Amino acid sequence: MSYAMLFVALVGYLGASTASAVEYFTGTVIPWWAWSTVSLFITGVLAYRDIALSTKVLGVSLVLELAIMLVLDFVMVFRGGPQGTTPSALNPLRFTEGTPSLGLMFAFFGFVGFEATVIFRSEARNPHRTIPRATYVSITAIGLFYAFSLFAVAVGTGPNSLVAKATENPQTLVTELAWTFLGVFGQDAVQILVLVSLFGCFLTFHNVLARFTFNFGAAGLLPSALGRAHPLHHAPSRASLAVTAYCLLAIAGSVILGLDPVLDLYTWFSGAATLGIIVLMALTSLAVIVFFRGHERGSWLTTFIAPTVSLVAFGALVFLVVKNLPLLVGGYGVAVALIAVLAIALAGGAASSLVSRSSARNL
Repeated sequence: MSYAMLFVALVGYLGASTASAVEYFTGTVIPWWAWSTVSLFITGVLAYRDIALSTKVLGVSLVLELAIMLVLDFVMVFRGGPQGTTPSALNPLRFTEGTPSLGLMFAFFGFVGFEATVIFRSEARNPHRTIPRATYVSITAIGLFYAFSLFAVAVGTGPNSLVAKATENPQTLVTELAWTFLGVFGQDAVQILVLVSLFGCFLTFHNVLARFTFNFGAAGLLPSALGRAHPLHHAPSRASLAVTAYCLLAIAGSVILGLDPVLDLYTWFSGAATLGIIVLMALTSLAVIVFFRGHERGSWLTTFIAPTVSLVAFGALVFLVVKNLPLLVGGYGVAVALIAVLAIALAGGAASSLVSRSSARNL
């Protein structure tokens, strides 16, 4: 459910961003839902085939995005901003300013997706070796890139002006910095590559959600037809079609209800998805501890210490996110409704799992 919510959040944000960029470059006004539908069609075609094609598209978009952002980061750091290249942007005392709990939530949201390496286990070569390595490398690379980019942005705006400028217009903060430090060409390049990045993210979550659906179908938690791979592409093509249909219905429903793609779709569903994934991580940590109590194998570090630390950390995050969710989604009513949807999904999943296990024992 969390990934399904995040998928809807992304399709709204991608459609709105594409509509804004097209209007900026051409002056043509096309509604966000039209671009969301086009993006969904393209990702649906790519995800219907094997993962190799999607990987090539994602690889190109990732390289282009990293290249332009690193160029901008280095230029800002070496040229300096209004206050020069000052280390005050790294002052630990600044972490206590504002609402740190919301900052932690957004920080975690920036890492959502790193766990996707495990989902592609059945399609990876030598998964026992490549999956853990890919997970650790992705976490390290993402963390270093985010930290350096945040420092560079703080230098570019000036540490004392960062919060004010980000609050004033968060969607154009980076493009305005690109115009200041790289000129019009840099601004245009960043704006285009932001769209490429969003599309790559959207494609990633389409693949992830399709594979979740495929695995649930194979396990009997969803219709078994969704758990059958394509005979030629060996991809979860039926599950991919189901994901595409679900997202198309979400777009249509949003248009009928008159929801804003950013203020409503993205804000509501990304906040709820973040909470759901944090709960999932906490439950996974608990499951690891419980499982290895009855299966004595592996080291004490990996079977007890690490998951215990993880459980405590994610438990604290759950508390902070629930406490501040109304601030993010714009009211207690929306927050309660979103939490209720997640709770129903959790209860339904647990019930389906128990029924499936009971049926397996009877067989």
